[in-house]
Amino acid sequence: AIRSKFPEGIDVLCNNAGIMACADKACNAGFDVQMKTNHLSHFLLTKELMPLLDKRAQSVGEARVVNHSSGARAFPNTPLSAAHLGKNGGNLGGDDAGWFFSGPRWERYHQTKLANVVFTLALHERLAAAGSKVKTMVAEPGLAATNLQATTASEGGMNSWFTSVLMSFSQSAEDGACGILRCICDPAAKSGEMFCPTGSVTGPAEPKAPEAICTDPESLKLLWKLSNEAIGEDFVV
Repeated sequence: AIRSKFPEGIDVLCNNAGIMACADKACNAGFDVQMKTNHLSHFLLTKELMPLLDKRAQSVGEARVVNHSSGARAFPNTPLSAAHLGKNGGNLGGDDAGWFFSGPRWERYHQTKLANVVFTLALHERLAAAGSKVKTMVAEPGLAATNLQATTASEGGMNSWFTSVLMSFSQSAEDGACGILRCICDPAAKSGEMFCPTGSVTGPAEPKAPEAICTDPESLKLLWKLSNEAIGEDFVV
Protein backbone atom coordinates (compact mmCIF):
# COMPACT_ATOMS: atom_id res chain seq x y z
CA ALA A 1 0.00 0.00 0.00
CA ILE A 2 2.81 2.43 0.84
CA ARG A 3 4.64 1.62 -2.39
CA SER A 4 1.56 2.30 -4.49
CA LYS A 5 0.63 5.45 -2.57
CA PHE A 6 4.10 6.99 -2.83
CA PRO A 7 5.54 5.91 -6.19
CA GLU A 8 8.02 8.82 -6.16
CA GLY A 9 9.48 7.67 -2.84
CA ILE A 10 9.25 8.92 0.74
CA ASP A 11 11.17 11.72 2.42
CA VAL A 12 11.12 10.42 6.00
CA LEU A 13 10.41 7.18 7.81
CA CYS A 14 9.85 7.93 11.51
CA ASN A 15 9.91 4.78 13.65
CA ASN A 16 8.02 5.95 16.71
CA ALA A 17 5.93 3.00 17.93
CA GLY A 18 6.70 2.14 21.53
CA ILE A 19 5.55 0.35 24.68
CA MET A 20 7.25 0.40 28.09
CA ALA A 21 7.89 -1.98 30.99
CA CYS A 22 5.32 -4.56 29.88
CA ALA A 23 4.78 -7.99 31.38
CA ASP A 24 7.17 -10.78 30.42
CA LYS A 25 5.29 -12.31 27.53
CA ALA A 26 5.92 -13.42 23.97
CA CYS A 27 4.36 -12.24 20.76
CA ASN A 28 2.98 -14.85 18.36
CA ALA A 29 6.44 -15.31 16.84
CA GLY A 30 8.05 -15.96 20.23
CA PHE A 31 9.91 -12.68 20.72
CA ASP A 32 9.51 -10.38 23.72
CA VAL A 33 6.57 -8.08 23.03
CA GLN A 34 8.62 -4.99 23.84
CA MET A 35 11.49 -5.95 21.54
CA LYS A 36 9.10 -6.79 18.72
CA THR A 37 7.20 -3.51 19.04
CA ASN A 38 10.08 -1.17 19.82
CA HIS A 39 12.80 -2.53 17.53
CA LEU A 40 12.15 -5.57 15.35
CA SER A 41 9.06 -4.11 13.68
CA HIS A 42 11.04 -0.95 12.91
CA PHE A 43 13.96 -2.93 11.53
CA LEU A 44 11.65 -4.84 9.17
CA LEU A 45 9.70 -1.74 8.11
CA THR A 46 12.92 0.15 7.38
CA LYS A 47 14.18 -2.72 5.25
CA GLU A 48 10.93 -2.86 3.29
CA LEU A 49 10.81 0.89 2.68
CA MET A 50 14.51 1.48 1.96
CA PRO A 51 13.94 1.35 -1.83
CA LEU A 52 11.42 4.20 -1.52
CA LEU A 53 13.83 6.18 0.66
CA ASP A 54 16.67 5.58 -1.79
CA LYS A 55 14.47 6.65 -4.69
CA ARG A 56 13.52 9.90 -2.99
CA ALA A 57 17.09 10.61 -1.92
CA GLN A 58 18.29 10.22 -5.49
CA SER A 59 15.60 12.62 -6.65
CA VAL A 60 15.84 15.43 -4.08
CA GLY A 61 19.24 14.90 -2.48
CA GLU A 62 18.36 13.14 0.76
CA ALA A 63 15.82 11.09 2.72
CA ARG A 64 15.79 10.17 6.39
CA VAL A 65 15.20 7.25 8.76
CA VAL A 66 14.42 8.55 12.25
CA ASN A 67 14.34 6.31 15.31
CA HIS A 68 13.05 7.14 18.80
CA SER A 69 15.00 5.97 21.83
CA SER A 70 14.93 6.92 25.52
CA GLY A 71 17.21 7.77 28.39
CA ALA A 72 16.63 4.13 29.33
CA ARG A 73 19.12 3.18 26.59
CA ALA A 74 21.90 3.64 29.14
CA PHE A 75 20.08 2.78 32.35
CA PRO A 76 20.71 0.16 33.55
CA ASN A 77 24.15 0.07 31.99
CA THR A 78 23.96 -3.50 30.65
CA PRO A 79 25.16 -4.24 27.11
CA LEU A 80 22.98 -5.39 24.25
CA SER A 81 21.83 -8.93 24.97
CA ALA A 82 21.42 -11.71 22.42
CA ALA A 83 18.80 -13.31 24.67
CA HIS A 84 16.54 -10.26 24.46
CA LEU A 85 16.75 -10.25 20.66
CA GLY A 86 15.91 -13.96 20.39
CA LYS A 87 12.74 -16.01 20.71
CA ASN A 88 12.75 -15.88 24.50
CA GLY A 89 9.59 -13.90 25.19
CA GLY A 90 8.07 -14.96 28.51
CA ASN A 91 11.44 -16.16 29.81
CA LEU A 92 13.26 -12.89 30.39
CA GLY A 93 13.13 -12.36 34.12
CA GLY A 94 9.46 -12.15 35.00
CA ASP A 95 7.17 -9.27 35.89
CA ASP A 96 8.88 -7.54 38.83
CA ALA A 97 9.08 -3.79 38.23
CA GLY A 98 11.75 -3.37 40.92
CA TRP A 99 12.51 -0.07 42.58
CA PHE A 100 13.54 2.95 40.54
CA PHE A 101 13.54 1.15 37.17
CA SER A 102 15.60 -1.80 38.41
CA GLY A 103 13.39 -4.83 37.73
CA PRO A 104 13.30 -7.16 34.72
CA ARG A 105 10.43 -5.20 33.16
CA TRP A 106 12.81 -2.26 32.91
CA GLU A 107 15.76 -4.34 31.75
CA ARG A 108 13.65 -5.52 28.81
CA TYR A 109 12.66 -1.92 28.05
CA HIS A 110 16.28 -0.81 28.34
CA GLN A 111 17.32 -3.46 25.82
CA THR A 112 14.79 -2.17 23.28
CA LYS A 113 15.80 1.47 23.69
CA LEU A 114 19.47 0.54 23.46
CA ALA A 115 18.59 -1.38 20.30
CA ASN A 116 17.08 1.79 18.79
CA VAL A 117 20.39 3.65 19.06
CA VAL A 118 22.51 0.67 18.05
CA PHE A 119 20.28 0.15 15.00
CA THR A 120 20.68 3.81 14.04
CA LEU A 121 24.46 3.64 14.25
CA ALA A 122 24.69 0.29 12.45
CA LEU A 123 22.44 1.57 9.67
CA HIS A 124 24.44 4.80 9.43
CA GLU A 125 27.64 2.79 8.93
CA ARG A 126 26.08 0.77 6.13
CA LEU A 127 24.51 3.76 4.41
CA ALA A 128 27.81 5.64 4.49
CA ALA A 129 29.74 2.65 3.15
CA ALA A 130 27.24 2.30 0.30
CA GLY A 131 27.49 6.00 -0.60
CA SER A 132 23.76 6.40 0.06
CA LYS A 133 22.11 9.80 0.33
CA VAL A 134 19.73 8.42 2.97
CA LYS A 135 20.46 9.71 6.47
CA THR A 136 19.54 8.10 9.78
CA MET A 137 19.23 9.77 13.18
CA VAL A 138 17.82 9.01 16.61
CA ALA A 139 16.25 11.09 19.37
CA GLU A 140 15.08 10.73 22.94
CA PRO A 141 12.20 12.74 24.43
CA GLY A 142 13.51 13.06 27.97
CA LEU A 143 10.76 12.89 30.57
CA ALA A 144 7.68 13.94 28.61
CA ALA A 145 4.07 13.98 29.79
CA THR A 146 2.41 11.45 27.49
CA ASN A 147 0.12 8.47 27.95
CA LEU A 148 3.12 6.12 27.93
CA GLN A 149 3.69 6.44 31.69
CA ALA A 150 -0.02 6.19 32.49
CA THR A 151 -0.34 3.00 30.49
CA THR A 152 2.75 1.51 32.11
CA ALA A 153 1.45 2.33 35.60
CA SER A 154 -1.96 0.82 34.84
CA GLU A 155 -0.29 -2.42 33.78
CA GLY A 156 1.94 -2.77 36.84
CA GLY A 157 5.18 -1.39 35.44
CA MET A 158 5.25 1.69 37.68
CA ASN A 159 3.79 2.55 41.09
CA SER A 160 1.00 5.10 40.64
CA TRP A 161 2.20 7.36 43.47
CA PHE A 162 5.78 7.26 42.21
CA THR A 163 4.57 8.01 38.68
CA SER A 164 2.65 11.08 39.82
CA VAL A 165 5.70 12.43 41.68
CA LEU A 166 8.04 11.65 38.80
CA MET A 167 5.85 13.32 36.21
CA SER A 168 5.81 16.55 38.21
CA PHE A 169 9.35 17.01 36.83
CA SER A 170 8.35 16.33 33.22
CA GLN A 171 8.16 18.56 30.20
CA SER A 172 5.22 18.69 27.81
CA ALA A 173 4.68 16.12 25.11
CA GLU A 174 5.27 18.90 22.57
CA ASP A 175 8.64 19.79 24.08
CA GLY A 176 9.51 16.11 24.26
CA ALA A 177 8.90 15.84 20.52
CA CYS A 178 11.49 18.50 19.66
CA GLY A 179 14.32 16.01 19.27
CA ILE A 180 12.49 13.78 16.86
CA LEU A 181 11.26 16.83 14.93
CA ARG A 182 14.80 18.09 14.54
CA CYS A 183 15.79 14.69 13.18
CA ILE A 184 12.93 14.90 10.69
CA CYS A 185 13.18 18.55 9.64
CA ASP A 186 16.43 20.23 10.66
CA PRO A 187 18.55 20.86 7.52
CA ALA A 188 21.69 20.82 9.67
CA ALA A 189 21.02 17.39 11.26
CA LYS A 190 23.68 14.88 10.27
CA SER A 191 23.39 11.16 9.72
CA GLY A 192 24.35 9.19 12.82
CA GLU A 193 23.47 11.99 15.25
CA MET A 194 21.48 11.54 18.45
CA PHE A 195 19.34 14.42 19.75
CA CYS A 196 18.60 14.65 23.48
CA PRO A 197 17.34 17.25 25.98
CA THR A 198 20.11 19.53 27.18
CA GLY A 199 19.00 19.13 30.81
CA SER A 200 18.97 15.84 32.68
CA VAL A 201 15.45 14.95 31.47
CA THR A 202 14.06 18.21 30.01
CA GLY A 203 15.16 21.11 27.86
CA PRO A 204 15.87 21.96 24.22
CA ALA A 205 17.01 19.06 22.06
CA GLU A 206 20.60 19.18 20.85
CA PRO A 207 23.03 16.63 19.42
CA LYS A 208 24.71 14.45 22.03
CA ALA A 209 27.42 11.83 21.65
CA PRO A 210 25.98 8.33 22.20
CA GLU A 211 27.27 6.51 25.27
CA ALA A 212 29.92 3.79 24.91
CA ILE A 213 27.27 1.14 25.52
CA CYS A 214 25.60 2.31 22.29
CA THR A 215 28.71 2.47 20.11
CA ASP A 216 30.30 -0.88 20.95
CA PRO A 217 31.28 -2.44 17.58
CA GLU A 218 30.32 -5.94 18.72
CA SER A 219 26.85 -4.72 19.67
CA LEU A 220 26.39 -3.19 16.21
CA LYS A 221 27.30 -6.52 14.60
CA LEU A 222 25.17 -8.53 17.00
CA LEU A 223 22.08 -6.41 16.47
CA TRP A 224 22.29 -6.59 12.69
CA LYS A 225 22.86 -10.35 12.69
CA LEU A 226 20.10 -11.24 15.14
CA SER A 227 17.61 -8.76 13.69
CA ASN A 228 18.10 -10.32 10.26
CA GLU A 229 17.55 -13.74 11.80
CA ALA A 230 14.42 -12.49 13.58
CA ILE A 231 12.77 -11.19 10.40
CA GLY A 232 13.99 -14.15 8.36
CA GLU A 233 15.48 -11.90 5.69
CA ASP A 234 18.72 -10.09 4.97
CA PHE A 235 18.63 -6.30 5.20
CA VAL A 236 21.20 -5.34 2.60
CA VAL A 237 21.88 -1.62 2.17
